[in-house]
Amino acid sequence: MFRKSNRLDISTRLADNERQLQNVLTPADDLFFRRLTLGDHQQVMLVFLTDLVGKELLDLAVLQGLFKAKGKTRRWNPTELQQRLIAISEVTMVQSLESVVTGLLAGQAVLFIEGHGQALLLDVLSWEHRGVQKTENEVSLRGSQASFTENLVNNIAQLRRFLPTPDLKVELQSLKSLPRVRYGLVYHQKFAQASMVTAVRRRIANADAEGLLDSGALEEAIRDHPWSPFPTINYTERPDRLAAQLLEGKVGIFMENSPTVLTAPALFAEFLQVPEDYYQNFLMQSGIRLLRNLSLLISLLLPGLYVAIMDFHHELIPRALYISLAQQRQGVPLPLAMEVFLLEIFFELLREAGLRLPRPIGQSVSIVGGLVIGEAAVQAHLVMAGTVIMVALTGIASFVIPGYEMAGALRILRFIFLLFSALLGSVGFVLTFMGVLFHVSSLKSFEIPYLHGYLPSGLQHVGDVWIRGPHYSPITPSWHKNKQGIFGGQKGGGRRWRQWKRERAP
Repeated sequence: MFRKSNRLDISTRLADNERQLQNVLTPADDLFFRRLTLGDHQQVMLVFLTDLVGKELLDLAVLQGLFKAKGKTRRWNPTELQQRLIAISEVTMVQSLESVVTGLLAGQAVLFIEGHGQALLLDVLSWEHRGVQKTENEVSLRGSQASFTENLVNNIAQLRRFLPTPDLKVELQSLKSLPRVRYGLVYHQKFAQASMVTAVRRRIANADAEGLLDSGALEEAIRDHPWSPFPTINYTERPDRLAAQLLEGKVGIFMENSPTVLTAPALFAEFLQVPEDYYQNFLMQSGIRLLRNLSLLISLLLPGLYVAIMDFHHELIPRALYISLAQQRQGVPLPLAMEVFLLEIFFELLREAGLRLPRPIGQSVSIVGGLVIGEAAVQAHLVMAGTVIMVALTGIASFVIPGYEMAGALRILRFIFLLFSALLGSVGFVLTFMGVLFHVSSLKSFEIPYLHGYLPSGLQHVGDVWIRGPHYSPITPSWHKNKQGIFGGQKGGGRRWRQWKRERAP
């Protein structure tokens, strides 16, 4: 729209400014021009987009002040109007039409003064937005139920309620490719490493892709290893989870019009954890965390292992079980690998149908479709009953994994395991497993090893990956007390344990 080489300054004539704005913005039926006469026949022009501004605030704080100046015989300059007549907390003086257009599209009103080459941007933004609601994608039994919204300012206010400390730093900037889209960089100054904050800030500044309208698009523009199926940046819509991650030394990235907040760096282990782990009894949550890790292995490996054993190594199956499975194979026209592949595709179709349809209808489609069609396929001898049970177990295990993007990566890799197991048997299964293991071991998120915790440097990190010990235990990193964050190498668990024993000694 405007280029730096031909930047247009604000004219001293109102007619010229009005013509320039109309050339840039029209057709725009919500663009409104209002001319007023102040003392000594001085003309001013108020410009705004009617759907973005709060008209009550505009009337009370701006127009009333301007009407008070109509009976005074004097000429006003922009500084005097800003200091004496306009009762708004945020007023900015600009000198270019590019800044004026940016302010208008951001919901500000603009006041031009005849005879002056400056304009005042008035913060009277007030558009419709939804209030704080219960989170739907990160459900938990205990803890905060509030979720972020599409309003950037409200989201930061929610975060400050959980972290009311001056160490919480907030940086509001605009994207390079879309100057009118703001993002917010948040971090805890005491815990976050300065190099980490600098790296995140630099990547966002260099993100030059068009169409970054949501945090998901921004994630793809700044993440490490963009061709890897594993997510290297996490996201959340819960303020309490973001606050906990900031206390671990991570950096949060808000984006205007997006209810999800990116967090970096992201580790493999955190995609198997939920905030509820730290709100309930550590014994129960430790068992559930182990169950999630087991579910990850089942969801990833079970179909490929099933095909490899049934087609190439059936001698490993107990005799009674193999006889039962062999009887089920009689009359089934499809090879076992094709049978598993088609059932997996069918299950993915049911999953996507359940997500996209309204919630009551989606649940009915998933349950009825799975039961009825699966039973009909077995009765028609199109598939084995054992294969249906295996695919259902795989699908249930995938639902246990809390991170949707991690579950999506496992869905992709599951078909790769299935393909090589069908072609090469156990050899293909093992080669695929080693390739995936080498790949995930080589990943980094903002120079932090992706498997940090699974390949630990101390006992405390092992505890917080596989189990969740009590907060006073040496096997828990105590994410809310670690003075250097999870990446700083602080090892105070044993000291806290000894202090706890001294405090409770008779």
